[in-house]
Amino acid sequence: MIHPAGNVGDRGFFLGASGDGWRVVGVNVADGHRLFAPVRLGPNARAASTRCFVNGPAMLLCVWEASGQPRRAWVVNTETGALMFDGPTELRAYGSGPEPRLSQVGDYVVAAVPDSGVHGVGPHAEPTWFVPGDGLLGDSAGPNSDLQPMKFASQGVFRAPDIVFSVVDGASVKPSAGRDASVGGAIVYAGGFGYSYHDQDGTERVALLDESGRLSAQMAGGLVNTSPDVPIVEDESQLRVVTMSGRQLLEIPKPTLRLYARLIGTTLYVASDKRLRSWQQFDLRTGAKGKACDAEGLSTSYIGSDGAIAILTGEPSPVAYGMDMATCETAWAMPGTSSPDVTVREVWRVNTTLLGRGANDLFSLVPQPK
Repeated sequence: MIHPAGNVGDRGFFLGASGDGWRVVGVNVADGHRLFAPVRLGPNARAASTRCFVNGPAMLLCVWEASGQPRRAWVVNTETGALMFDGPTELRAYGSGPEPRLSQVGDYVVAAVPDSGVHGVGPHAEPTWFVPGDGLLGDSAGPNSDLQPMKFASQGVFRAPDIVFSVVDGASVKPSAGRDASVGGAIVYAGGFGYSYHDQDGTERVALLDESGRLSAQMAGGLVNTSPDVPIVEDESQLRVVTMSGRQLLEIPKPTLRLYARLIGTTLYVASDKRLRSWQQFDLRTGAKGKACDAEGLSTSYIGSDGAIAILTGEPSPVAYGMDMATCETAWAMPGTSSPDVTVREVWRVNTTLLGRGANDLFSLVPQPK
């Protein structure tokens, strides 16, 4: 059994059971060569309760925890395969409690403490830099986003604007929305972040800022917090999709229910039904409205796309399938695990490579020749 543990670009890391132990395996997914010798973390009995996080370009943090037992951490140097740390930790990978809870943000891991703030994590699985706040990380693009890894995160601050900070070193980015503005929630996007705020006369407005905190654009309305890939500004009657510089890409009639959006290439998929099953396409290059796809998996089961086919998990059958983005029809499907001729048991994306897991192996997946 093998599971993905994170990646930095094409350098993929996996947790795999082999013989007497549970090991970290490093593979360059672009060509399949091994990055370092497998690193044993412990007996196989601990496999199901171990979770790993990449922490910068050269570290992988893995934490094991079980009810009533001390948590244990390992830190692996992902350039050499050296085990940098093996010992107890206060960090928590699962559940809730007063201990720092780990979250992956881009290529770094942070540790959030409720009603206290957010820490960085060091090479001995210890808290490092600290940003005070409420310890609740704001919305941002998730792990299956097609965008570049995030470098910033946000959290709330009691009776103050949300704070945006670097997940590399904890440096805070101060917004410049205006001296008298009442600034509220922040959303981090690729290339910057946005704030909703109220000006002196109480009008709700949006400020878009670059990664240094410099103001890029301002406009009336509020930010839609269920569109982490691209800013969407709403007013009483419509939604406007804009760039980080404030340029309008398209207008969408305001739906009755809450809107959810996902960006795949240059196509924005928008859903507002209760089950998030019907996704309306919009071409961000032209503003043209496309087809409405019946694809419930776009909300949680999206794996990746080559621009023509969107790949989603079937869970459990099919293991994965490809949706033709031009027609919304199923282009192909992999048999489920109950099928007698199944060869692929799980499908993952690591950077731009599609991987399949068999019974005892890992392999890249490519289109079949026509």
